[in-house]
Amino acid sequence: MLVWALDASGRLRYVDHVPNGKACGCFCPACREPLIARHGEILAHSFAHDSGAECRWAHEAILHHVAKYLIARGGVFVVPPRHVVVRREGP
Repeated sequence: MLVWALDASGRLRYVDHVPNGKACGCFCPACREPLIARHGEILAHSFAHDSGAECRWAHEAILHHVAKYLIARGGVFVVPPRHVVVRREGP
């Protein structure tokens, strides 16, 4: 579920802080397609691609923008620790 998007000036916008539908004026940070804000009464609010397309990189792209925003504001964000093992094949 996509709850962050970019507006025409490239600023991060949260789904609850924009008008409903196409009037939100937002676009996907990954594929740049127009988004619509869905402010339904039953399901959680979210953005969707106006074309109905599924963008597989939208979530990663918006996380990138959020991280840049936090860093630029001098903020800190914490990520969970990870243990990564890289195995090479061959000699």
